[in-house]
Amino acid sequence: MSLDVHINRHDEFLELVITGAFELEAAIKTFQQLLITSSYHDVSKVLVDFRSLSKIPAAIERIIYAFESLDHYLCHLSTGGQELMIAYVGSPPFISSYRPGMEIAKANNLSVDLFTDIEKAYNWLGITPPDGTQSTGRITSGN
Repeated sequence: MSLDVHINRHDEFLELVITGAFELEAAIKTFQQLLITSSYHDVSKVLVDFRSLSKIPAAIERIIYAFESLDHYLCHLSTGGQELMIAYVGSPPFISSYRPGMEIAKANNLSVDLFTDIEKAYNWLGITPPDGTQSTGRITSGN
């Protein structure tokens, strides 16, 4: 099974809905696409909904994803990209007490947070839940 990503642009934010099995390389490419798409649409708030992901990443995959995402984000900023607020929304099996991404985000003063409740994610981003969606595309990667 591959990682499947739907990207939707709303008035106030960009939404990525991720389904399928976690694959590290595909997840990193998805983060790069998040940066490109947010710049293209001049959006500074992003909601990443991975509640339907079907494979829990190993601890080392979480660490690698966090550091790779940080590198890409810092490059995004150094080339004129705007600062982003990113809310990740997952289900309890995927969100445990081990959160290397959050530790890396905090250490670098990044506006990133992790939620199990999508309403709390909307509140943290300061946005209203969408009633209309404009799809910007679909990305499928993996097998």
